[in-house]
Amino acid sequence: MSQGDDYKAIEWQDDLENDQVATVHLLAICPGYQGRSLGIRILEEAEEIAGRNGKKALRLDALKTNIPARRMYEKAGFSYKGEQRLYAENTGMTDFLFYERSIFTDVQTGPTGSGRDTELMKEYIDKRVHKLYWDEDLNCARTTLICLSELFKVPLEEQVLSSAIGLHGAGKYGAQCGLVEGSLMFIGILYQSMEKTENDIVEACYDFAKQFEEEFGSLRCCRLRPTGFSKNDPPHMCEQLTGKAVLFSYEYINGSL
Repeated sequence: MSQGDDYKAIEWQDDLENDQVATVHLLAICPGYQGRSLGIRILEEAEEIAGRNGKKALRLDALKTNIPARRMYEKAGFSYKGEQRLYAENTGMTDFLFYERSIFTDVQTGPTGSGRDTELMKEYIDKRVHKLYWDEDLNCARTTLICLSELFKVPLEEQVLSSAIGLHGAGKYGAQCGLVEGSLMFIGILYQSMEKTENDIVEACYDFAKQFEEEFGSLRCCRLRPTGFSKNDPPHMCEQLTGKAVLFSYEYINGSL
């Protein structure tokens, strides 16, 4: 469906024309089928259809009071973008929340076999990292988790993202880098969803850490970010490193599957 006029007042992640956006205005699951993640599967299918039709984003709205729907959208990877008080025939004047998820269409998920594929993936990741850093002001661990979840189409619980709030060098202490922490967390989430054993997950984390250290020279924030953290640092000074690390993590995970 197309966007309504009420969507124009929202500050969306990307400035897109109407024909570049798909919109879900109503999503309902029969009570007898609720609790089976069908809503998320429907949204994933909607994204696939929208992507095949050249859309760049999937947008939707929800009643502010509809907490289960809001949690589902956030779990499915949608980002909150704004709120408006609008009139609806069945509710009268009501507060609505608006959500958006970018559609990954420029490159295909899967091993980056050709140089062109790798370059397209790098461009996509760099753009996504930039937006998560500067528009959402997220740290490296949460940015890594979100990027990988979108690339592999694995929804994240809000609690998972919350657990990574202080993982940028252990709250700026300079300990293990958030790029490593976020990737290790995602490996556990992805492998568990694939019914891998705990031993498989442990071995994959060990091997990832070893290869990351060989590629970047260290696992520690104080080494990867030699200046440490100070009030005089420019914001998000690890942006370039983050893009490289997310691409490395993506290629490592793809190669391990």
